[in-house]
Amino acid sequence: MNVWKKMISSGCKVNVVVSTCMVDVLSRGSMFEDANRLIRTMRLPEWNPPNIVTYNAFIRGLCGGGRVDWAMMVLPELNSKQPRSVLPMPMPNVTTYNHLLYGLCCQGSLKKSFDLAHEMACRGIRFDLVTYNTLIYGVCVMGMIKEALLLVGKMAVNGVQPDIVTWNTLIATYCKIGNVMDGVRILKAGNCHADVFTYTSIIFGLCNERRIEGICPNTATWNVLVRGILQQF
Repeated sequence: MNVWKKMISSGCKVNVVVSTCMVDVLSRGSMFEDANRLIRTMRLPEWNPPNIVTYNAFIRGLCGGGRVDWAMMVLPELNSKQPRSVLPMPMPNVTTYNHLLYGLCCQGSLKKSFDLAHEMACRGIRFDLVTYNTLIYGVCVMGMIKEALLLVGKMAVNGVQPDIVTWNTLIATYCKIGNVMDGVRILKAGNCHADVFTYTSIIFGLCNERRIEGICPNTATWNVLVRGILQQF
């Protein structure tokens, strides 16, 4: 912030990239009032106007800082039609909506999440992998595995390929609700490379179901683990 102020005071021309970086830093640091003030300043005639990347940085910070209510108020501003005499607002894109969806899902506002997703579709903004993963995460947090599988089906219809994040979310949910074997079947059906999160979820599920009670690792168990680790190098 001090460097930025020195640039201004010394007469340096601050472009939109520098200002956007400053908005991002302020937003990540939960200095939302300062970030908002800077965006308003950028809309003055003598400044380079904020673009959608600027607003996305602000919205991401708000959602990450638990101020989803404020972030949701920014969206109507972006969608509003300005008079010709006023600097037009940048149009929201898929990243804008993804940040908002994530914020809503994190606070358990599923209805608002799907209402926003509907608005997104009505505006002709195509769902990407992040959109689907966010919605899947939202329904899985609520234990709604059937709804999550429906979303995976929609991904296939719309040509969006699930990734390891998609499968891990589903597997973790299956394991939490006591259906470990369904989680394992999802892993096999997904034909994806499992990572540490995948195996952690499965181990958690097995422990929860007391499927490893009385089973103690022996020398062979540790040898397999060590061999597997060494193969990574």
